[in-house]
Amino acid sequence: MPVPARPPVPSRHRAPRRAPTRVLASTLGLAAAAFAGGCGAIVGGGPGSCGDGLWSPPAADLVRTVPTPAGPEVPLRIVGFDRDGAACDAGPADDLVAAVRAGGFTDVYVLCPGWSPSWYSAVGWVDSFAAGVERARTWLPPRPAPAQLPASGPATVPARAYRPLYVGVVWPGDVLVDEFPPPSPTGQQRSLRPDVDRAALTEVLETDADARQLGRIEQALRDRGHAGRVTRLRALLPRAAALTPPEQLELADCLLPLFGDQEEPTAPGPRFAAVGATTATTNPATKPAADRLPRPSRQGLLATEPARVPPLDPAALLAVWKQSVREAAAGVPRPADAAGDDASRARRRGLSVAELVRWAVRAADLRVVKDRACAVGRTGFGDLLARVRRAAGGARVHVVAHSFGAEAALAALSRPADDAPPVDSLLLLSPVVSAWALAPAPPVGPDVAPALQRFARPGRYRPAVAAGVRRSVVVTYSDRDWFAASYAPRALRRPPTDGQAAPADWAAALAAPGETADGFATLGGSGPAGQDPPVTREPLILPAAAPIGPQPYAFTAAAGGDGGKLVAIDASAGVLAHGDANDRNLGCLVANQVGAGE
Repeated sequence: MPVPARPPVPSRHRAPRRAPTRVLASTLGLAAAAFAGGCGAIVGGGPGSCGDGLWSPPAADLVRTVPTPAGPEVPLRIVGFDRDGAACDAGPADDLVAAVRAGGFTDVYVLCPGWSPSWYSAVGWVDSFAAGVERARTWLPPRPAPAQLPASGPATVPARAYRPLYVGVVWPGDVLVDEFPPPSPTGQQRSLRPDVDRAALTEVLETDADARQLGRIEQALRDRGHAGRVTRLRALLPRAAALTPPEQLELADCLLPLFGDQEEPTAPGPRFAAVGATTATTNPATKPAADRLPRPSRQGLLATEPARVPPLDPAALLAVWKQSVREAAAGVPRPADAAGDDASRARRRGLSVAELVRWAVRAADLRVVKDRACAVGRTGFGDLLARVRRAAGGARVHVVAHSFGAEAALAALSRPADDAPPVDSLLLLSPVVSAWALAPAPPVGPDVAPALQRFARPGRYRPAVAAGVRRSVVVTYSDRDWFAASYAPRALRRPPTDGQAAPADWAAALAAPGETADGFATLGGSGPAGQDPPVTREPLILPAAAPIGPQPYAFTAAAGGDGGKLVAIDASAGVLAHGDANDRNLGCLVANQVGAGE
C-alpha cells in the first residue's frame, strides 16, 4: 500500500506569507522606513547570511528520512549555505561525503530548491518531493532483478538493488512575488484564481518593495564595494513618486553595478574594436570584464571607483526600464494617481514614476538573487557536489533543481578545472535562467570584422551540458508560468554593454525556426534556445492513475540539441504558476529520467 506523503512542516517553522500592502498614493513610505530602520540595523551578516533568522539552520534535524511505499525509509541529509556559498556548518557536508563513500548507495539525489521564503519551507519541499519520487518509482514497469542488471558504469561495480540517498541543498533563494507562493510541502497542485497573473503584475507595479528586498539590494551593493551608491539610493527612494528626470537617471546609476552580463552569450558589436583597443584586441585576459563580482575590487583612474561597474550607459538602462514598464502595464486597469502625478511629463507619456521606481527596484532584486544563486553554485554547492561525485564510486548522482536553484546547479556543474566525474542526470524545473545559457557562441554580425569572432562567448552554462552531465539534461518550461515566461524576461532586460552586439541581434542569429528571438527569454518560460540541431521537445505526461505503463519519455533520442542529451518538457498543461514544483506529474518525470538509465 502506498505510504502517504509526509505531513507539511509545522506552521510555526514556516515564515508567514507577507500580506502585500497596496500603495495607491504617490509615495513609497515603506521603502523609506525600511532603509531608515530595519535594513540599516541588520546585524549578523545581513540578508541571506547564516545569521539571518529566516535562513538560520537548526542545530539538529539535518539528518532525516524519506518514506517509501514498499520498504524502509531512505536517508535524507540537509546541507545549508549562505548567500556567498559559505557552508553554515562544515560538519553536515563532511558527514554527507563520508556517508556517500561508505554507504553502498546506488543513486544519490541532490535536490536544490530556489523559490522559498525560509529554511523550513525549503526543507519541506525537499522532504515532500523526495517522497513523491519514491512513490512514482512504483508506477513504472517492473525492473530486472539485480542479477540481470548490467554493470553500473565506468567504475564497473557489481549490480546492486536500488538503494538511494537524498541530499537537500538549502540556500537563501527567496520568493520574489508573493502571488506565487513556494512549492507546496504536501505534494499537490494548487488551484489558482483566474486573475492570478494580473494580481501578480499589480503586486509588482503597485506594491512597494519590502524591507527584505531592499536589504538584499543594499547588501549586494556593499558586497561589491558600493556603499556610496547605497547612501544615494537611501536619499532617492523616500521621494520615489516625485523623482525628476535627473533623479531617475541617478537611480539608474545607483543600481548600475547589478546589471552587468550574466549567463547569456555575447558577441562583439561594431564598436568593439574601439573599446579598450590597446588591450581587447591583443590580450583578452586584460580586458575589463562586465561580470558577476563575488568580491569588491579597486580599479580605474586613480582608483576613484571602488569596484568595477559594467560598461553600461545609465540613460540606456533607464530607457529599458521605461519600455518594460509600459509594456507590462499596458491594459492593466489601475486606480487614478494623485493629481500631482497625473500632471507630470512622464505620466502624460503613459508612465507612472512610482511604478518605474518599483519596477527598477524589483528588477535589481531579481538580479541580486540570481547572482546569489550563481555564487552559491560556484563556491559551496559546487565544492560539495564535486566531493559527492568523487565519493560516489559506482553510484549515480542525479541533480534536481527548481527556479533559482537551477542557476546554482548549472553554476556548480560549469566550474572551470573541475575534474570530478559528471553527474548522471540533471533536471531543471522552471529555471529562472537565460534560455540562451546553454547556447554556443553567437556569430558576429555582417558589420563586424570576422577576426573578432574569437571574442564571442557562449552561454555561461554550456559546459554543464557538454561535460558536467553524462546522460541527460531535462528542462521543464511553461508559457503559463507568468514569472518565468512574462515577468523575468522583461525584468532581466538591460542595454548591451559597450562594444557588444545587442541581444536581439545575436539571438536572431542563433534562434532556430519557431524559437523566440528575445535575448532575455528564460529556460523556464520557453525552454532552451539556440541549439543546433534544435532541442528535443515533449509534453509533460499527466498520469491519471498508477501504474502508468511503459516509460513515455524519449530521453535517449538520437536527435535533438547536444546529441539528444538535452530535452525540453513543455509543462504548460501542469505548471500554472512558478511555485508549481511538487506534484505527481513531476515525480513521474524524475522517475522516468532516472529509470531511463537503469
